[in-house]
Amino acid sequence: MHWHLEEISSQVAPGAHAVLFLDQAGWHTTKKLASQINRVFQSYDQIVALCCEAWNKLIDQPWTIMSIGHRKWAYEF
Repeated sequence: MHWHLEEISSQVAPGAHAVLFLDQAGWHTTKKLASQINRVFQSYDQIVALCCEAWNKLIDQPWTIMSIGHRKWAYEF
């Protein structure tokens, strides 16, 4: 599992995020992996709550959203 997580990590750009869903298999829940995983969510509800919090922070910054529309690549479509 450690090697699997290392492989996933190698494919995620710095500053980006990856989501990995794990079941309750023993090798998914071992405390030995805790140092390898940045954040482990305890439930679906916790994920939704944190996503809502992040969304609300974003919409409180309309200039951040507007800045995306001023990028050159946004006009190439």
